[in-house]
Amino acid sequence: RGSGFHNDKGRRPHRDLNILNYVPAIKEITSRGGWVVRMGDNSMKPLPSMKNVIDYPFTKFKSEFMDLCLIQNCRFFIGTQSGLIEFAKLASKNVLLTNIYNQMNMHGWGILQHLYSQKDKRYLSIKELLLMDLKIKNFSSGALRTGLSDDNYVYTENNEEEILKAVLEYMNYLTSNNFSLTSKQKEYNEYRKKQGYRLLFERSKRL
Repeated sequence: RGSGFHNDKGRRPHRDLNILNYVPAIKEITSRGGWVVRMGDNSMKPLPSMKNVIDYPFTKFKSEFMDLCLIQNCRFFIGTQSGLIEFAKLASKNVLLTNIYNQMNMHGWGILQHLYSQKDKRYLSIKELLLMDLKIKNFSSGALRTGLSDDNYVYTENNEEEILKAVLEYMNYLTSNNFSLTSKQKEYNEYRKKQGYRLLFERSKRL
């Protein structure tokens, strides 16, 4: 996602990500004979020229209808928590999420953004993220999610290596058709369930 489509640069920086961090993963897919079609609009940063890669927003074929056709016919969809991911889920496509910032609005496979504590000068662990129940800022003008309500914390996007590892793991799952969870994934899911129950209980009390 970039800021150009909604002209909201600076308002949601944790959602505006660097496409170049995805290049090693793109090259891995194409080295296996796959094709990568980059979605979006022409306000985004263009991709470098690569074999078996179509920088679709900069072609004459770009249209809203073609957006839907491409997603409907893809093998799998790699995306972030932005608009296009919703159609991919609606079309029952295999989806890998990267740079997740809102864990409670996530289902399927994915990797989280990192959260840095400026006060403690360190990144929080995933367990800490699930125990803290950090609140997202809401603003009256469209209630845009612009970051965390505690300015001590800063999001950091996934780097090239993390995205590559996530894509490799996901492709291997798809190839083997074996989506068994690792012990760490099961542990994460248990903590996430507890977080959900806790938030639901506290919200019920407020209501």
